[in-house]
Amino acid sequence: MSDRIYVFNCCYPEGSIQKILESKYYDEAISCLNAKAEKDGADLFFARPGEDGIPSDFPPIMAEPSALCNFLSNSNAMSMPYKRIDGVNAEVFSIVDLLPSDKSHILIRDESVFHVSANTTWHDIAGLDDVMFIAAGLLSPRFIPGSCINDIIDPSIFTSPLFDGIVRVIKPSCPVVWLRDEADRSRISSCGKCVYCRLGTKQVSCITDSISSGEAESDDIKNITYVSDAMSIASGCDYGKRFGSFVSSYMEFYKQEFETHIRRRKCTYLECRGYISYHVFPDICQGCDSCRTICSENAIEGAKGEIHVILKDLCNKCGMCFEMCPQHAIVKAGIIKPKTPKVPIPVGTWKR
Repeated sequence: MSDRIYVFNCCYPEGSIQKILESKYYDEAISCLNAKAEKDGADLFFARPGEDGIPSDFPPIMAEPSALCNFLSNSNAMSMPYKRIDGVNAEVFSIVDLLPSDKSHILIRDESVFHVSANTTWHDIAGLDDVMFIAAGLLSPRFIPGSCINDIIDPSIFTSPLFDGIVRVIKPSCPVVWLRDEADRSRISSCGKCVYCRLGTKQVSCITDSISSGEAESDDIKNITYVSDAMSIASGCDYGKRFGSFVSSYMEFYKQEFETHIRRRKCTYLECRGYISYHVFPDICQGCDSCRTICSENAIEGAKGEIHVILKDLCNKCGMCFEMCPQHAIVKAGIIKPKTPKVPIPVGTWKR
């Protein structure tokens, strides 16, 4: 056995650049890697889901080279240590590393494939002008602010083994809610072995959830920044480091919106439950009773033919009535509340 091992990594999520290219250029990539291994005197190993101890439902973190090597080195099905230990040097390749840029530089948005040339801009991929920001990559994203929508795409994004090419174009929405959901998703995708990544993603998720719920504390912004900076430096692999860097850039860009939540107790986009209330708009309500019958908390009073009233103390702000009202008579409000009846009254009798 050589003291050098080349691992061809097929453990990437469905819908990624790597999976799309595998279906088209697998043989070409294998031929390239075989020639490289023969020239360098390296042994070749194929890391395929469902083979050699790799589960078919492999965790997404296995796309990260050190996480994959760590898994292989501890798998009972393997006889060789696939780690940079004991004199064995394992180098991991994806299909993106083995093809020329005119084939491998592609991005995926909403399952549409875009080939990236030297002059391709983010606007060419997004196709929109009203973009809040772009998250380039699903496993470990890079933050592209909306102000850079017309910038030419930096080809260095393709050099990270974790970059899966999945582009998410985020339209204007609450930055707190988005980061909360993203941190929670990243926490689930993490292997959980690294303290900084495991606890860092959880802390970001918990803090942003508290902010969104109206339970923000004055040090929350500082704490998120502290956690993300620590992750970007001390995480055990690129997955945690890149997520930490993403959050640090994100917080720098949306600090003012976070401060609005914490200091002014206001969500500009009316998405955070802690800062919104629901009201029946009396000029529109037709007394159909749909909202009352769907409310699981019995927080709506009224009968057919009456303008209904939402009881603030009982409402859990689930939004079901808002979604289901056929007349769109239920509205969200922040600091400024609309004038509404205090008790149900017959339709058509409301006067301001």
